[in-house]
Amino acid sequence: MKDRKCLIDFPTPSDLVETKPSKPNPNPPSNSIKETIIPTTNIPLKTLENIESTTNNNKNALLTHQKQTKSFAQAVSNLCDIPSSQLPQPVLKGDNFSISIPEEEYLVGLETCKYNLHARIIWPKGSSPLTVQALRSKLSVLWKDLSLWGVSSLGKSFFEFTFTRLEDVKRVRSVSSWNLNPGIMKLFAWTRDFNPNLQNSTFAQVWVRIHGLPQEYWRPRILFAIASSVGTPICTDAASAKPMIECTFG
Repeated sequence: MKDRKCLIDFPTPSDLVETKPSKPNPNPPSNSIKETIIPTTNIPLKTLENIESTTNNNKNALLTHQKQTKSFAQAVSNLCDIPSSQLPQPVLKGDNFSISIPEEEYLVGLETCKYNLHARIIWPKGSSPLTVQALRSKLSVLWKDLSLWGVSSLGKSFFEFTFTRLEDVKRVRSVSSWNLNPGIMKLFAWTRDFNPNLQNSTFAQVWVRIHGLPQEYWRPRILFAIASSVGTPICTDAASAKPMIECTFG
């Protein structure tokens, strides 16, 4: 809302006005124009600040009152500008309703999802799932060079990501899984009519035991390279993470 100014009749402080009586002219000229001298009034700056502060307080109080007195009909009056006469009428077929949707609108909806991806996060046992805000904060550090993107929760640890560029989609999909610490996020292609309740779990966290591996191969990158042949490596156990000098030999 733009600021509005109001002209007021402000009383002149008596201690700031200096009035000098004028001497009458003994020989006033004929047909002369009368001069009216209006003394200049200086209003203290502090007084003006008080007036402005009072005006702002009154404005805020008025806005608060308007927000409180807004009815429900006024709050939702501008949410939809589609006349109800243009909406399709549902048809009862058996025990279900059949509704025809505008095909052109559906095609537009598919076009807006062309840079979308679906994702699922596998949470470790005992960990608390992240909220959408916490997930976005973690990914903002990993995806700080990307353009605009968004994320929304679909339920059951499934999420939908929206990107604005194809290059960003290729970049995030180039990584097989993203370590969220805790949790591992796997991205997959967006599909129409996606329903999280119909998805089956195809991933599980398991330990891989490697037998007969010589000591010189006990390096994190080497262990991850071997384990990647059967899945996505997450971490190593305490014994594999220790250097050789800390190991106990019998």
